[in-house]
Amino acid sequence: MIESITSAAKASLFTAPLRLVQQVIRADRPPACLSSILRGASAVVCHGRAAAQFERWASSFDSLAMDYYPTTIESNQRRWSDAFAVMLLVIFILLFPITWPLSQLWRIYRLKSRGYYVTREGRDAIEYQELNDGTVRRLTIASEMFVKGPHVVYVPTEAEWKEWMPSWAQGRREEIVENVKRALGNKQYEYVVS
Repeated sequence: MIESITSAAKASLFTAPLRLVQQVIRADRPPACLSSILRGASAVVCHGRAAAQFERWASSFDSLAMDYYPTTIESNQRRWSDAFAVMLLVIFILLFPITWPLSQLWRIYRLKSRGYYVTREGRDAIEYQELNDGTVRRLTIASEMFVKGPHVVYVPTEAEWKEWMPSWAQGRREEIVENVKRALGNKQYEYVVS
């Protein structure tokens, strides 16, 4: 059954919150009658089960013991930390046009000198790139980053390699895994055959 709302109910629905906001702005703290205002709004709009649920929700405001006075921080430490955060953001924005092209130049240098490049893709993947006849081929190997301990790289088995990897990587599992290990190292990465 769809409940109909009259125009008077609609008007009350929109004016009750406005009145509450006006009371909060005028006073030092919100009115003590917050739950009664909510109950009044529910009586106008809701009927039956909805009114009972709204009544339980409104009565929960009665049990709150809160200090409604605004909190102000008059510490210079807060101002300095905010200024430092803004300064770091500005530095990042200014340096990004320089650092991103440099990282791409480094990638191109590694592709041309070694023939391959390995990088993390997102949070939980390793991307292997290989240069072949002027085109860059890519494949992704699953990995997982942990809070403590090394980043775990899940090396697919022979059967999984044949099923998931692109055709250019078929039959080259050992070579590609060795290239990934050589590029990432063993200090922060652990390799698990899944």
